Amino acid sequence: MKVILVLAALCILSSCQKNSDVKATAIPTDQLQGAPPAPVPEQAAPPVPEPVVPPAAVLPTLSFGFDEYVHSGDQEINMELVLSKASDVPVTVDVELVDGTAIYLRDYSGFLSGGDPKKQIVVIPPNQTKMNLPLIWIEQSATCGTTFTARLSGAQQAIVSGDSTKVVINCN
Repeated sequence: MKVILVLAALCILSSCQKNSDVKATAIPTDQLQGAPPAPVPEQAAPPVPEPVVPPAAVLPTLSFGFDEYVHSGDQEINMELVLSKASDVPVTVDVELVDGTAIYLRDYSGFLSGGDPKKQIVVIPPNQTKMNLPLIWIEQSATCGTTFTARLSGAQQAIVSGDSTKVVINCN
């Protein structure tokens, strides 16, 4: 037999005392009139606060040294990468050469450092803020006034800011 405990406060609105009499009575559920009372939902545990995580160190930004490099008649172009601040760890980035009006192998031959001549992985050592890219070779027969682009992507330990630079092949 189920039993419901009923607490009745004996208090009349006009004459409630600070220490009211409270009476507890047990009533079998089969003696209740009408539907049985709704079950009292279990109280959820109080939320666990999220752990406080200190903010990550602000990564340096990485960009080319100039928005545009103009070929000055030499057959090599030297470009520079610049970090906004030195990093305690190596910074790695992919640098890719992308045709514009200048065409690969017609106007330029790409990086001279070996490996893929159109895409290089560059590593800037810790505690440095500047790094020269491998040299880019400009063909003697290059078409004057043509351009190609160098793009940065896949940076690790830095945020790319200004992801590309234009290279202008200028004839003297």
